[in-house]
Formats: sequence, C-alpha cells, structure tokens
Amino acid sequence: MSDPAIATIVTGLVTITTMIVGFLTLWVKLRYGVESKITANTELTRAGTATATANAKIAASAASIAAEKAVLTENKITSMLNGELDTRMRGIVKESFDVLNTTFSAHAEQDDKNMKEIRDALSGLIDKIKS
Repeated sequence: MSDPAIATIVTGLVTITTMIVGFLTLWVKLRYGVESKITANTELTRAGTATATANAKIAASAASIAAEKAVLTENKITSMLNGELDTRMRGIVKESFDVLNTTFSAHAEQDDKNMKEIRDALSGLIDKIKS
C-alpha cells in the first residue's frame, strides 16, 4: 500500500474511534451526569417552592393584618367625621326649622287675617244684595 492510502485508513480509524468515544461519553453523561443534575435541579426547585410558599403565607398574613387595620382606621375616621357632621347637621336643621316655623306661623296668621277680611267683605256683599 502506498503512504497516502495508509494515511487515509489511519485517519478513518481515528475518526471512527473519536466518534465511538464521543458517543460513549455522551451516553455516560446522559446516563449518569444528567440524572444527577436533574435530581439536583428538582431538589433546588422544591426548596425554592417551599421558600416561595412560606413567603406567600407571610405576605398573605401581612396583607390580612394591613386590611384589618385599614378597616379599623376607616371605621374610626368615619365615626369621627359622622359624629361631627351629624352634630353640625342637627344644628343646621334646628336653625332652619326655627326660621321655617316662625315663617309658617306668620303666614298662617296672615292667612287667617286675609280670610277674615274676605268673609267680612262677602258678608257685607250678601247683606247689600239682600237689602
């Protein structure tokens, strides 16, 4: 055989050997290396999930406490405002009622005077018509 033929055969054998070793390495990595990484990632994910769950529970508890405080504060402010507003409105209504009561009483008296004058005038007409 010639030197180029031997070089080609040796190159082919080296290429085939490299491919076989590469496939074996890949198989070993897939068989043993990836499973350990998957297991490690699974454990890491479980730990992260447990931590996230604990943090979510703490956040929910804090939100619940904040909501309760907000409701209590709102009720306190509402009662304070409504108390002052109710007192003010009662005073305004009482003042308005006094004015309205006086006005209606004056109108009633004036109406009574007007009706008496009308009755007197009608009685005078009836007397004139009869006589």
